[in-house]
Amino acid sequence: MKVTALYGAMPGYDYGLSAVLKSIYATLSELGVTVSEINLAYSQIPFCDGIESQVVTDCMEQIKSSDCVIFATTSIGFSINAIMKSFMEHFQIPMYANSIAEKHCFIVTVAENYSDREVSDYLSRFIGILGGHEVSRVSLGGKYQKMIGKSNELQEIIEKNSEDFYRICKQNRKYIASSESLFSSAPIPMDLHTADLSTIIPKEAPSKIPKTELYQKINFDTFNEYQQKDIEEITNLFSKKLNTDSQIKTDLDIPFTYKKPTPKVVHHAKTCKQMTHSLPHYYQPHLAGNFEATIQLIISGSETFDCYLTLGNNECRVEEGTIETPDITILTTAEIWVDILKGKYTAQKAFMIGQLKVRGNFVLLTKLDQLFKRI
Repeated sequence: MKVTALYGAMPGYDYGLSAVLKSIYATLSELGVTVSEINLAYSQIPFCDGIESQVVTDCMEQIKSSDCVIFATTSIGFSINAIMKSFMEHFQIPMYANSIAEKHCFIVTVAENYSDREVSDYLSRFIGILGGHEVSRVSLGGKYQKMIGKSNELQEIIEKNSEDFYRICKQNRKYIASSESLFSSAPIPMDLHTADLSTIIPKEAPSKIPKTELYQKINFDTFNEYQQKDIEEITNLFSKKLNTDSQIKTDLDIPFTYKKPTPKVVHHAKTCKQMTHSLPHYYQPHLAGNFEATIQLIISGSETFDCYLTLGNNECRVEEGTIETPDITILTTAEIWVDILKGKYTAQKAFMIGQLKVRGNFVLLTKLDQLFKRI
């Protein structure tokens, strides 16, 4: 997924906008997305006179080749600043008109006063007119602007909005174009009763479903009452374990001590995917009893793949893809998953320190640590 960010602010006079973007970039980077930034302050964008400009053309080509766009600007005098406004005016030149049509857009505005909402609404409407879709927003002004870089709660909100933006873009979620859109590439039919809505209404999912639908069905940001109790139970168990197990007290920042592998495995290095598919060889059915479960894995980072484990009948099977109703869904990076498989730390500990996300029966994390030998 390719993302381009338009940064509209003067360096050193951005009210904390660069700090907000840094958090957004870091969150997207953890999800395997690299953001290309266009700093309008250094791009020497000319005033719009209705004539094409090579500088603007280069910027527009980069935007057109992107899947999603971030619009980040400061608010000056209850309006977007002059740098961003000058660039936005070029979208109205016919040759640039379709640059953001049907693209998912993330709006980020920061204001020293309380004009952030007004500026965000202005940008949202402008994007809609051009055929784009606002799918996420971070709008900070007044007291919230003063909390940038100082509040963990605000930092978490920014990260959650960034994750929402990522999921919507990955799903390639469809939106109905704004009625004000001048350049919609897919006009809405006048008679919706006879229109073909196959591109808007998803078809019935089979037993195996694409990852985009899985993201749509599973919300990784909210917990129901029973899941919250499970989290608290795991937290209590984990706290007790920290007090009794000196090995778990080891801080993650302590460098990992490399041990020379045995001759049986020294002939090649396994990838994360290969290690995951070798899990049946490390399964300990004598510890499982009558235990049965389906565990969905969604791996990103240096390696990206989806698979699920089926445990039962004294065996473990690994299959590619995603399924509709797993008992637990685990989302993490290849690097963290390899560390868990190697026993650097447990799945429970990775969850508690925020290195993996979980949906479903949280207690199964304990089983995951118990039923497999370390690779």
